[in-house]
Amino acid sequence: MLQKIRDSATGFGALLMLGLLILAFAIWGIDFQFGANQPVVKVNGQEVSNGLIANAYNQQIQRFQEFYPNGIPEITQTELKNNVIDTFVRNELLHQHVQEEGYSVSNGKVMSAIRDLDAFKLDGEFNSAQFEFLANRNGMSSDGLFNDFRKSMVLQQLSEGFVSSSFVTKDEALKRGKLESEKRTVRELRVPVAKLLSEVTVEDSAIQSDYDINQSDYLTEEMVKIDYIELDPNVIGAAITVNEEDMRSRYEEGVGADEYSSPEQRNARHILIAVNDDRDDATALSEAQALRERIIAGEDFAELAKEHSDDAGSKPSGGELGWNSGEGYVGPFRDALFSMTTDQVSEPIKTRFGYHVIRVEGIRGNEPKPFEEVRARIEAELREGAALDKLSDFVDEIDEVVYDIDDSLSSAAEVADVEVQQATWFTRNGGTGIATFPAVREVAFSQQVLNDKLNSNSVELDGKFVYLRLNEHRPARTMTLDEVRPRIEARLKSELAAEQTAALGADMLNKVASGVSVEEVAELENLSVSEAKEISRLDQSLAASAKRALFAASLNGDDPVYGGVSLPNGDYYLYELQSIEAGAALDEAQIQDIARANANMELAAYIASLRELADIEIKADQLRTR
Repeated sequence: MLQKIRDSATGFGALLMLGLLILAFAIWGIDFQFGANQPVVKVNGQEVSNGLIANAYNQQIQRFQEFYPNGIPEITQTELKNNVIDTFVRNELLHQHVQEEGYSVSNGKVMSAIRDLDAFKLDGEFNSAQFEFLANRNGMSSDGLFNDFRKSMVLQQLSEGFVSSSFVTKDEALKRGKLESEKRTVRELRVPVAKLLSEVTVEDSAIQSDYDINQSDYLTEEMVKIDYIELDPNVIGAAITVNEEDMRSRYEEGVGADEYSSPEQRNARHILIAVNDDRDDATALSEAQALRERIIAGEDFAELAKEHSDDAGSKPSGGELGWNSGEGYVGPFRDALFSMTTDQVSEPIKTRFGYHVIRVEGIRGNEPKPFEEVRARIEAELREGAALDKLSDFVDEIDEVVYDIDDSLSSAAEVADVEVQQATWFTRNGGTGIATFPAVREVAFSQQVLNDKLNSNSVELDGKFVYLRLNEHRPARTMTLDEVRPRIEARLKSELAAEQTAALGADMLNKVASGVSVEEVAELENLSVSEAKEISRLDQSLAASAKRALFAASLNGDDPVYGGVSLPNGDYYLYELQSIEAGAALDEAQIQDIARANANMELAAYIASLRELADIEIKADQLRTR
């Protein structure tokens, strides 16, 4: 049965549902069982742990790795981290607020919502083991997932309050619909700036004048080149030979501490008598006790399970759960199962799903694995431990050497038998190789390294340690006119060409206004007029400035109207407005979309007001991610 759960959990529908659940609940703070619990965020004195935020951040990183196969840019990682932290702040504010305002959802409603989700069903019916398995698979306990469903439903109450109070009047729907779906039939004549760009020349005096006035725009970035040594535990470990005797000794120790034992597994059957709208707690307990008595009296457990169990997943197989080490079982069920002996039948065990009668079918495991099976693991552990010890010794010794001999890194490199390496030029804001790490750039531009020209202290980078020394420094400076001349000339030519294009376009528009046909005007400049086409306010193919001009124009009778405007890219846009088709009122679905959008804006403003009144502490530097 558990294999069936695993198979169903890998289907697209289940993964999609779990993805939605994680999106909905991770922002609240699920009780993930890992990581440090250092406070990263405090909202009105309430702490949010590092582990919760780190897990949510790591999930985002994993999603983004698909789009950045060569590594996620540092600026993107920073944005993701800030967004995750901000989400925790926002939702902690909401959580505190709904508690203060008395929002609540009963256990029954929460359980009903869970039972309705296809992700927790097998063969069309809710399955408790499926719920437990998927909760644990996504880093949650069953209680944590249940409580986060409650929090999500409470938040939904608040959100629905904003939606229900947000509305769109008929007059607003009519006016907005007419504006948004209005269409205008036009012909277009574009005067490209490129037409004049090749003909424009810029005087040397203009280039010189621009350079003199705007020298602050032509500063180079300050740059450094550094020497460094790197202590990598993986490199150190690769040179370490692990003694066979040490591995055998470590194996014996591990066997004594049950480190290398196969986990105990138990095979069991169970009968679930659910507590639901049709059966209260007392009735469920009474039915479970009656079934247990029938089993003790000699009736077949499997047949009773097929007839009475409410667990759709195990019911067809007579309640059999299969071999399992406790993974996916709710706490009271797991505790009871692993306290029983073979063939023992339990008293009714209460969980949030109802009452379970359990019988242990078999017990296996808790046997030491053969040495050869765990040899590679032990060797890796011993090598890693020795490498870390050696790394620690190196760091302690090199810390003294770089302080005592501060005119180079050569002596420090000899201690660890590593080469002094050199990083290419980088700035305070970025670089390649080792300079991609912000910590390296910060130390490289520090008083100690940059100004005092001393060796740096150790800098830890993802388990490695590096020491830096300034090799060369390029201060920021004003670039010479020769260096920036091409840039200035290109910009001045673009500006001048745009001015001349605007003047040409305005002259063409004046000719059209005086009675010359638009085709004749276009032909004089070797340009062409487009075919008539419809344009709406939501059309993305037209620049905003052109749309504003076009939709500000009005018709007077049947004659076309002409107008023109310079575009941001320097082109000139001349139009012939032929007709206007008024839009229709919004339909019901569009009205609801606008109402929801309005509600979201109101909710965002409400959250902002809560944030202004809250006491919020963010310690992003304490966030540690894997």
